Amino acid sequence: VVLRSERLGFGLSWILSRQTNSAFIPLHRSERGSSSGGVFPPASFPFAQLYHGESDTQLRFELYRASKFSTSATSSGKLQGYAQVSLQQLLTFPLGTRLSWYPAIGEGKCELCMTLKAKSSAGVDTKIDISISLAAAL
Repeated sequence: VVLRSERLGFGLSWILSRQTNSAFIPLHRSERGSSSGGVFPPASFPFAQLYHGESDTQLRFELYRASKFSTSATSSGKLQGYAQVSLQQLLTFPLGTRLSWYPAIGEGKCELCMTLKAKSSAGVDTKIDISISLAAAL
């Protein structure tokens, strides 16, 4: 699975998590977008790392905005919202599908657009490409 982001904005960061039992375990935490203008390098994850033998495994992409006074590069900040989808859904959705975005109550001021751009299924070598961009200005 490859996540590619367009300009998301300064002070934003994201976390990709995989569900195990009743909790979400973070797999990847981006650095906070700053000097790059909120553009993150593509992040690639082996399908097997996400799959773990269950096609209904839920993945969650969370977007955070750092406090303007935060000095910690590892602090997540305030949750802006998230998208959640199963691997099975990613494999069956047609190209161009926009994943549902759930803004955080009281905090989510942005609408994120996550679009399924490409996919190819070949067992362990399954590839899924997701584009991430802001649907509205922050």
